[in-house]
Amino acid sequence: MSEAYAHQVRPAIINVDLTNKNFFLISASLNFEALISGIRSNTKKVPNHSDEIKAYQTYRKLSAKQLKKEIHEILPEWLGGTKFIFDGKQIKTTVNKIIVREEKNLNLSRLTEIHLTGKKPPKPSFFRWEYNPNFGDSIVRIKLDNISPMRAVWVKSGNKSDKILLSERPTASGIDTFIDYVYLGFVHIIPRGLDHILFVLALFFLSLRTRILVTQITFFTIAHTVTLAASTIWPQFQISSVIVESLIAASIIFVAVENLFTAKLTKLRPWIIIFFGLMHGLGFAGVLRDFEDEQENLLISLAGFSVGVELGQIIVVIIAYVLLGVQFGRKHWFRRRIAVPASLGIGIFGGFWLLERLFFTEY
Repeated sequence: MSEAYAHQVRPAIINVDLTNKNFFLISASLNFEALISGIRSNTKKVPNHSDEIKAYQTYRKLSAKQLKKEIHEILPEWLGGTKFIFDGKQIKTTVNKIIVREEKNLNLSRLTEIHLTGKKPPKPSFFRWEYNPNFGDSIVRIKLDNISPMRAVWVKSGNKSDKILLSERPTASGIDTFIDYVYLGFVHIIPRGLDHILFVLALFFLSLRTRILVTQITFFTIAHTVTLAASTIWPQFQISSVIVESLIAASIIFVAVENLFTAKLTKLRPWIIIFFGLMHGLGFAGVLRDFEDEQENLLISLAGFSVGVELGQIIVVIIAYVLLGVQFGRKHWFRRRIAVPASLGIGIFGGFWLLERLFFTEY
C-alpha cells in the first residue's frame, strides 16, 4: 500500500516521562490484537480472508480480561523488542500495570496501555528509542520537565530514533510548537500524502483559469479545516478509518472522472468538494491525534498543522503550474493531450485505492 494510506495505520505511541530525578515512566499505547495476529503498523496490505485478519477478528471479540491473558503471553517478546537507551546504554524496565481499553464497536481498533518504570541514570546527556522492526512504526514522545512542551518523533519501522539531548530544555514558546507542526503538516502532504496530492492535482486539471482553481482550493481548504479541528478537539467526533479512507479514494475518482467530461466548474462540484474535503480533514486528524495530547498546545499545534498542510498543497499546485501550465497551458491541445490523460490516470489510482481500502484491511 502506498505511503498515502499509511496515516490511517496507528503506530505504537510511546510516552517517556523524564521529570523524576531517579526513575523514568513509560506509557505505551498500541493495538495488541493486531500485533499478536501478525499485523504491524507498517504492513502494506492484508486480505480480509487472510489468516492474520481471521486471528485479529478472534482476538478483537475477546473481553478485556481475556485479552489481558493473551497479552501476558506475548509480553516478554514485546519487552525484548523495546529499548530505552541513555548515553548509549540500554536500561531495563519493569511493568507496573496493563490497561486494556474497552471498545464495544468491533469495527474500531482497541488500544492497550502498558505502564513501565526504569531507573534513570544520574545526569544523562541523551536518550534514544529503539523498537523491533517486526512491531512496525512508533511515535516516541519525550517529556523533559513540567514546563517545556513534549518532543514527538516518528520512528519508521527498522529505524532508530535520533539522539534526543537531555541537557537542553526546549522553550515553551508557542512559536516553536507552531513551527514543529507546520513541518508535520507539510510532510504529511509532501512526500507522504500521495492520495491528497492526486486529489489537488485533479482539481488543478479541471481548468487553469485562476478563478476556477482558487474557488476549488478554497472550498476544499475550508471543509477539511473544519473536520480537522472538530475531530482533533473532540475525540468522539470520529468516523471509522475504513470509511474515511474509502471516501478519500472515492473523492479522487469523482473529480478525476468529472474532468473527462467538462472543463467548467459545475454547480455540483463545489458541494462535492466540500463533502470530500470534510473526509480529507478526518484523515488529517488521525495523524495530529497521534502527536498531540497537551491541551494547552492543542490550538497552536492545530493551527500549525493546518498551515503545513496548506503549504504542501500550494507547493503541489505551483509545481504543476510551472511544469505544465506555464509551458503548455495556452496550447489548444492542453486539455486533450495533458489534462484528460492525467485525470484518467489519477482516476485509475483512485479506483485502485478504493478497491484496496474496501477489500483489504489494516489495523
